[in-house]
Amino acid sequence: MAITVANSLLFYDTLIENGFPAEMHLYPEDGHGFALARGIGVL
Repeated sequence: MAITVANSLLFYDTLIENGFPAEMHLYPEDGHGFALARGIGVL
């Protein structure tokens, strides 16, 4: 099951609107978890 980009945007907007600190990083390319597995490839 995949999560749509729209759901991620809605979740982020809801956090901000309710005073929770949040960041969103959007990347045009690469795979899921690629920054967490440096040197071992894309997860």
